[in-house]
Amino acid sequence: MSGTQDHYKSKLSFWKWKARKSAAAEGKSAEKTPFWTSWTGSLAVHAAALLLLVAVLAIDRPVRRALKGRADGEVSFLFSDEEPAGGGNTAETPNENPAADPVSAETPETADDPVPNPEEDVIGTAPAVIAHVRFHDSGSEGGGSGPAGISAGDGTGTGQTVRFGDLQGRGKRFVFLVDRSESMKWPDGDPIRVAVADALASIGSLDPAAGAQKFQLIAFNHHYETFNGGKRLVEVTSETKRQAESFLSGLAPDGGTDPLAALDAAIRMAPDVIFFLTDAEEEISALSLRRIRDLARQGSVAQIHVIEFGKPGGKHPAAYRKLAEQNGGAYVYRDVTALE
Repeated sequence: MSGTQDHYKSKLSFWKWKARKSAAAEGKSAEKTPFWTSWTGSLAVHAAALLLLVAVLAIDRPVRRALKGRADGEVSFLFSDEEPAGGGNTAETPNENPAADPVSAETPETADDPVPNPEEDVIGTAPAVIAHVRFHDSGSEGGGSGPAGISAGDGTGTGQTVRFGDLQGRGKRFVFLVDRSESMKWPDGDPIRVAVADALASIGSLDPAAGAQKFQLIAFNHHYETFNGGKRLVEVTSETKRQAESFLSGLAPDGGTDPLAALDAAIRMAPDVIFFLTDAEEEISALSLRRIRDLARQGSVAQIHVIEFGKPGGKHPAAYRKLAEQNGGAYVYRDVTALE
C-alpha cells in the first residue's frame, strides 16, 4: 500500500504544482491586461482626435482666408484666369488691392479728378448718372423714340467731352469696346460698318488740348485684342490715333461673343469712360453684374456707357441696361435694321 500511497501523493503533488503555476500565470496576466488595454485604447482615442483636429484646421484656414472681408460669404470671382480659345489677351484675376496693380496704379493725372462719392451705387470718380434709355424706333423694346444724334447722357468729370454714336462722356482717359463677332455682319454688314464709323469718329476727335490724355481700343468676339497689342492706355498722339484707325478699318466680323473678358480688360486699364458696343444676346448674371461694379469701383472707372445693337424679335437682355445704370453710364438700344 505504501507504493500506492506514494504514487497518489506524487500525482497529487504534480496537480497541486500545476494548479499553482496556472494560478500564478493567471494572476500575472490579470495584473497586466488592464494596464495595456487601457493604454492602447487611450492612444487610439487621442490619435483619432489629433487627426480630426488637423483635418478641421486644413479646411478651415483657406475658407477663413477666402471669406475675409466678404460679408456675403462669396468666394468666387467673375472672370476666369484661363486663356480663351483662339488666343488673344487674357483677362487677369481681379486684384483685391488696386493700388498694387501696375495697370490701375498708372494714373498720375488723378490728382485733378473729382473726389469719389461715398454712396453705394456710385462708381469711381464721378457721381452716379441714372441711365437715360432711348430707343430709335417705336417698335423696339421699351418703346419711345427720339431724334438721332441727341446724347443719352452728358457725363460728368473733367477733361474732354467725347461722343460715341448717340452717347457722350467726359474724361481724360477713354476705352472703346467694339463687338466684331460674326453676328455683326447681319443685315448687309451694317452693324460692323456703323460701329467702325462711330469708333473712327470718336478716336479722331480725341484732342489733348481739350483734355483727352489716354485711350485704348479693344475689339472682341470670343476673345479680344487691342489695336497695339498692349494692356494699358496709350497717350493720345497723332501716331497712336492713326494706328487705332488703321486697326479699325481692317476689322472683319467673325467668331462667337464673349463680352465679359473684354469688359474686364477695359476696366483694368482704369479709364474715366468706357464706351461698350455689342449685339450680344446672352444675359449677364446678377453676380457678374455685381462683380463688374466692384471691379469698376476698384479701378476708379467713372462711367460705362452701353450701346446695344439688336434685331427685331431677338433677345434684348435687361442686363446691359443694368450694366450702364450700375456704373454711372447711359444706355441706348439700336435696331440693326434701321441703322443709317
